Amino acid sequence: MKTSKNKVEIFEINNLYGCRDSITMKTIIEPQYDSEPIFKNGIAIVDSEDKYGLIDQFGKILVPVKYDDIRGFQGEYTRVCFEDKWGIINIYGEEIISPKYDWIGEDNGISIAIFSEGITKLKENSIYTYDGPPKYGFANQDGDIIVKPRYSFAHSFKENLALIGRKNKYGYIGKLGQIVIPIQYDDAEDFKPFNSEGAWSATIVEGGDDFITLRSTVEGSGSDNAQQTGVKSIEGAGEHPIDFWIDFKGTIAENSTPRCAIVRKMSYVKSDYNTSTR
Repeated sequence: MKTSKNKVEIFEINNLYGCRDSITMKTIIEPQYDSEPIFKNGIAIVDSEDKYGLIDQFGKILVPVKYDDIRGFQGEYTRVCFEDKWGIINIYGEEIISPKYDWIGEDNGISIAIFSEGITKLKENSIYTYDGPPKYGFANQDGDIIVKPRYSFAHSFKENLALIGRKNKYGYIGKLGQIVIPIQYDDAEDFKPFNSEGAWSATIVEGGDDFITLRSTVEGSGSDNAQQTGVKSIEGAGEHPIDFWIDFKGTIAENSTPRCAIVRKMSYVKSDYNTSTR
């Protein structure tokens, strides 16, 4: 496979486009593409006879012209379509998820994101069919299927949780596919951090640090914004997200008495305060 040490330039002969070395003018890819390749971040989509592939800025063929569509780059990943089914490849031509879904990633008509927090959404049945309504599942960036499509409603992951629904009831799953909040609510929204109007704190008030500890996000914790880990109490400045992790330590033996902990979050607004649990 011919490539160039220099960046290539596009040239056209008889309405077909190819690539040549921008310095030596040596042809790297013979004119064969129907549309002029446009490079973005060093990669261009190329097409021939309604099939699509990828080349890089040095004329290397990354993905042969074989897919029916290539759409929506996110980092080194892009969607590909083959026989009306969608999957994901990387820029090295490796299929991360084989094209077998009706859509993959966001489908809200606004965002074209493929992954959200390292997880992509899988969709079967684009419309209501004899097979039933659309079904949603999830996969990670390694191509591992976390949840096979089975939910009738799903949002992408936000704050490590995905809102899912079935039979007009809603709940949340975690990134291992586990049910975190049961599917039992009539309505629900995505989790998202919110900013405190004043200083805030979170403290373990029940349950020792041999059972749980608190870990802050990097932003908005402590006077110098330094991350706090393995602590019983976290403080945050005003106008910063109220956001922290609860880390569980050790395991509970089978048939042992269950343990629980209570974490109280306090945010201060002017001279008043309110408390809630998280």
